[in-house]
Amino acid sequence: MSLIIIFFFIILATSGLCFLQVFLSRKKSKWPGLILPAVFILLSLIWVSYFLKMSDRVGPNIETPETRYEYDSKGNIKEEFKKVDGHVSFDRHSRPRVIISGFGLITILITTNIPTVIYLLIYGISREKMRAKLEMQKMAIQDLN
Repeated sequence: MSLIIIFFFIILATSGLCFLQVFLSRKKSKWPGLILPAVFILLSLIWVSYFLKMSDRVGPNIETPETRYEYDSKGNIKEEFKKVDGHVSFDRHSRPRVIISGFGLITILITTNIPTVIYLLIYGISREKMRAKLEMQKMAIQDLN
């Protein structure tokens, strides 16, 4: 049930931002319509810088956890246990690793800029409609003269 509520909240927020973009794009000045695209460009750059910061943490773990092995009857290692921070984990790495390549960063940048592109399209379409309407008004005034 909570997933449905979150989904509707996201739909409501997205449609509200689209209506806000249309409203700002129809202002006489061109600058208000560029506010939301600028905000989303900044948010995407924050995401990229976050992942760059996380990629700096990639590397071997300096702290060596206590490792225990469980052997089968033939003497082969059956299972490996690592004791990290007082609890036993069954994985081979004591902390998650983030590996980001140049392709990964470009993918993150493109993905996080999808709203920017959408808002710029709304801006361009709204401004074009305003320009066409203004030209029609000028032509109507010239026809009256």
